Amino acid sequence: MRSPAIVKEVEQLAGQMAALSRFVSASGEKGHPNFQCLKRNNKFVWTKECKEAFVKLKEYLASPPVLCKPQGATPLRLYFAITERAISAVLVQDQDQAQKPIYFVSKVLQGPKSAGDDFRWMLSVDGSSNQLGSGAGVILKRPNDVLIEQSLRFAFKANNNQAEYEALIAGILLAKEMGAKVLMAKSDSLLVTGQVTGEFQAKDPQMATYLEYVQELERSFVLFEVVNVPREQNARADLLAKLASSGKGGRQRTVIQETLKTPRAFVADHQVLQVCR
Repeated sequence: MRSPAIVKEVEQLAGQMAALSRFVSASGEKGHPNFQCLKRNNKFVWTKECKEAFVKLKEYLASPPVLCKPQGATPLRLYFAITERAISAVLVQDQDQAQKPIYFVSKVLQGPKSAGDDFRWMLSVDGSSNQLGSGAGVILKRPNDVLIEQSLRFAFKANNNQAEYEALIAGILLAKEMGAKVLMAKSDSLLVTGQVTGEFQAKDPQMATYLEYVQELERSFVLFEVVNVPREQNARADLLAKLASSGKGGRQRTVIQETLKTPRAFVADHQVLQVCR
């Protein structure tokens, strides 16, 4: 396996490591250098440190320890290894005069922004608004590389920023419905991502209402992060959003009035236009 050359290949590597995390000792620590480039997608940089960590990972996988099945009433032992970035643990049992590994666990300490190897669901969203209407494009990638794509047309007026928030909320709700617990959401809206990450203030009352709801949804996940990506890296979601706003595709959505005076649209159902590997 060659070193990743683009962000998408790093994301694929992240998913592969997540799938192997129970079989790789200190997986969070081993993968940390490789996934730092996921934090800032504007400029992909595969550093010397990333390359060295990647080579060491391949060497480890070439001769990994064999996990064993617990036997009888022999006591189990739990060992911890703690670094500045992660807590790792291994469950072992004395078998054949040696301690045999049974299960590995790794947890990144510094939150979602440094936990690239733990992101198991990838979400790309985009909103579109024009004279013909407004809509959203949503692409959710599951850990097994199955894609769920949606094109949603709104049955209410929305400016571009509102459409971007609607798209993000639609995607988060879809991920929540699918059972995701660790989610990275990508959007090319600098305003929306900036407000969600706290870099920008939501001074407009309606934007503040959207932001409040996104923050409420965040609590449904163990780890959650929103990152800003260039438009060219969000082309597919952009296409689905424009398809919906043009009136040529997507499922019509209606506004649900809430107790707040500002109307917010929630996704009550989904139109899945394509499911593919």
